[in-house]
Amino acid sequence: MTTESLPVPLAPEAEIALLKEEVFKLRQEKEELLAENKRLSELAIEDALTGVYNRRGFEEMTKKLLPPQGPEGIKERRQQKPLSVLVIDVDNFKVMNDSYGHAAGDKALQALSELLKTKTRKDSDIIARYGGEEFVVLFQNATAKDVIDTTFRWRNAENDGNAKINFQVQTNGEILGITVSGGVTKIKPGETIDDAIARADEALQTAKEGGKDKILNADAQETAQPPELEASATSSSL
Repeated sequence: MTTESLPVPLAPEAEIALLKEEVFKLRQEKEELLAENKRLSELAIEDALTGVYNRRGFEEMTKKLLPPQGPEGIKERRQQKPLSVLVIDVDNFKVMNDSYGHAAGDKALQALSELLKTKTRKDSDIIARYGGEEFVVLFQNATAKDVIDTTFRWRNAENDGNAKINFQVQTNGEILGITVSGGVTKIKPGETIDDAIARADEALQTAKEGGKDKILNADAQETAQPPELEASATSSSL
């Protein structure tokens, strides 16, 4: 007749060490899970190609910036600092994709997003790729004229006097001059950000119809005149 041997109980020190190891593993798994959730959350609001917010991210980041409607928001609306929206679109984007390939178009979008990142205020301005070749930037504590004046400082010297955003990308050994059209407007009391985006987009379409390669102030329907510009070497332009 055989008898089964009973398990030998662990010494208290060994049992405590084992418990500590289990707790450490659980904490590590929790941290990894939180990091993965954070990564997935960021992916949900970030444009994969450019690294700026996507449309959903823009809406999430801006929805709390406007004061509430109705009587409860009267005081906040009186104290509201100006908010302005810039809507921009890469000119002749389809032609560029058809002529030079989608890689060239991707480079243009990436270059534009980098320009916007470096030229805007990281602590307050919100950049998003709103769809396709269209970008939206929300400027806090800035009027439409402030934004127009800001875009003057983004110009290459070859610009002709309009508020502009332009830059270059290299593809297949050729340097392409990329131009952008856009519209800007200040968000009016009582309206939504979507209302302002629609008005800025109308100015963008006017800029496209007027020859492209300019930023129009939807609130003034004209662009201010910048200082004299020096001539510079030209490059291939779409």
